[in-house]
Amino acid sequence: MAKKAPQTITLYHFTGAVHIGNILSDSHLRPSNSNLSRQPHAGPDVVWLTSSGDYNEQGGLRGGRRIAGLRTADKREFRFTVELPRNEVHHWIGWAKKRHRPEMADYLVGDYRKQPTRLLVIERPVYGDEWRAVERWDETPAARPIEADP
Repeated sequence: MAKKAPQTITLYHFTGAVHIGNILSDSHLRPSNSNLSRQPHAGPDVVWLTSSGDYNEQGGLRGGRRIAGLRTADKREFRFTVELPRNEVHHWIGWAKKRHRPEMADYLVGDYRKQPTRLLVIERPVYGDEWRAVERWDETPAARPIEADP
C-alpha cells in the first residue's frame, strides 16, 4: 500500500524590512523566541504563523508599542504564504499550555485575544520550498500587496 502524503495547511508569516534580506538569502524562516517565559528562548524556538493573511488583522505585529516592557518593531511589511504539514503546526495557546506555562499563554496573546486560534507555531525552520508567495505590503490608500524584490 502506498504511503499517504501528510495533509497540509496554508498559513502566513509576517516580518519587517529589517529581517527580509537574511530570510531571502538563507532561504528559510528561522525560529525565534516562543514567549513561554519573559526570559528569552526559555522554551523551544518557533516560527510564528497566522491563519489570516489580512495585513490589517495583524495588530499584534504593529510596531512602536510596548509589550512586557519591550518596544516592538512593525512586522507587517512582508507576508510569506506557506504550506506546511498539518501535523507539525500547533495553535499557540494550546501548545503553550502543554509546555506548562498557561499564564504566559493568557498574557501574551494581546491583540489575538479575540481570535486566539489564528496564532500558530511550528518548532522548526520553514524552508523556501514550503513558501508559496512572498509579498511586500504597500500602505497606500489602496492598501494592496506588491511582490517583494528578490
